[in-house]
Amino acid sequence: MKKIKEFKMSLMEKDKENEIVDNKDKANFIVKYSATLNVEKFLNNNKNYKKNYDDFILESISLIYNNLLDQRTTNMDNLGLWILFEDGERIDNSISISTLDNIKKYSMDKNIKPIQEFFKMTIEQ
Repeated sequence: MKKIKEFKMSLMEKDKENEIVDNKDKANFIVKYSATLNVEKFLNNNKNYKKNYDDFILESISLIYNNLLDQRTTNMDNLGLWILFEDGERIDNSISISTLDNIKKYSMDKNIKPIQEFFKMTIEQ
């Protein structure tokens, strides 16, 4: 996995008044709750941390997502993800929470972690 400097996740509500932002078919969202992990800072401050880097990132994604879901209300129907890599590249993506729920519901693999799959798909863009 490419080295990540930090990532941010947000629970969002679709802005129904301004559906499409531009010709790239990106929607407007209203950010409700966010969490950011500065991976570089965390690992520098915890030099004795022994987990595999990829496992650490994926477990962090799951932990943060689950904590955000604890804050969720019915109008928060989407999740935003912003990733800053150590080389300065930035990427972002969003997905409906119902899609994440359906990935788990309809997957043959009942141990699948949809948020981790979404994250992996995003960084492989």
